Amino acid sequence: MGWLISVAYTLPYMAAGILAACVALRNEGPAEKVAVGSGMGLFLMMWLPALASLAMGFTALAQAVALIPCLVFIVFAIKVMRSRSGGSPLKPSWDGLKACLLRERTALFVVAPLTALFLILLSSHSLMPDGSGNLTVGQSTYGDLSLHAGLITSISEQGAFPPMYSLVSGEVPVGYPFLCDSVSASPHTLGAGLREAYMVPMAFAAFAVFLCAFAFFRMWLRGGGRAAFATVTFFVGGGFGFAYFLDLYKADPSAPGKLQAMMEGFYTTPTNLVDKGVYWVNAIADLMIPQRATLFGWAVLIPCLYLLIKGLRVKGGAYLTIAGVMAGGLPLIHTHSF
Repeated sequence: MGWLISVAYTLPYMAAGILAACVALRNEGPAEKVAVGSGMGLFLMMWLPALASLAMGFTALAQAVALIPCLVFIVFAIKVMRSRSGGSPLKPSWDGLKACLLRERTALFVVAPLTALFLILLSSHSLMPDGSGNLTVGQSTYGDLSLHAGLITSISEQGAFPPMYSLVSGEVPVGYPFLCDSVSASPHTLGAGLREAYMVPMAFAAFAVFLCAFAFFRMWLRGGGRAAFATVTFFVGGGFGFAYFLDLYKADPSAPGKLQAMMEGFYTTPTNLVDKGVYWVNAIADLMIPQRATLFGWAVLIPCLYLLIKGLRVKGGAYLTIAGVMAGGLPLIHTHSF
């Protein structure tokens, strides 16, 4: 039931964002509309409940009220799109879908495996129940996830907004950019379990990040093949740091368990040699999975960069207006992205 609540709560915001992109960015391609629209949907999902909660407290009623403008806009966007098509009903056809998928096959071949990899890592490293009823985490989420899980549950249970730190004596306002956690506190408040509320928004955010990155690289590098190479290199990289481990192993290969320790030890991954100041981290494992603020920040930042550059090229007011609004909301999502 928790999965259904989390997905059902997220989908209207994603639909509103994608439809907004279809209305405002009508000359963009399908991948670009879905990419920017996904970022816009996540932006709405973080900010609309926050605005409602400022007036009503962080309650289930505030989460329901926040959905109203979202649903109203969905109806409005559908009417605008129908009027552009001469008033005919918007009926997606199988032929049209096949043509769209064929046109965006490069994006599909890049984004689908990256999203699948993210989902596998997320599901195996986030609040996994063990045989004793404990919730366990993966190595990369060891420090971060406890903070975020605590903020999610405390925001939901306090009802106060802006939230207060639950681990500090007295009323101390949260200084961390908390919208990356309130986005999961919303479905948790509506009845979803912590694991489901934690994972579902992150899954949608990861899809948005991967697709937005591909769209941005395709616009910047002017080619699907170059965009695919740049996207895969950025997210599946980590540098050539493993060569350092091979040199160390060659220097003393007889040390018992040395190779196993290099590959399985705590924070001794082949591209992360902490004691020598070498940090070649992987964007998915070390940033997107453990650092929710980075994940949701990138889901807004990359569309902003796309809209900014495209707006300056085509002198489009809609591009720059949307970029300005989304950038203005970034400080409480991910300050570094802002």
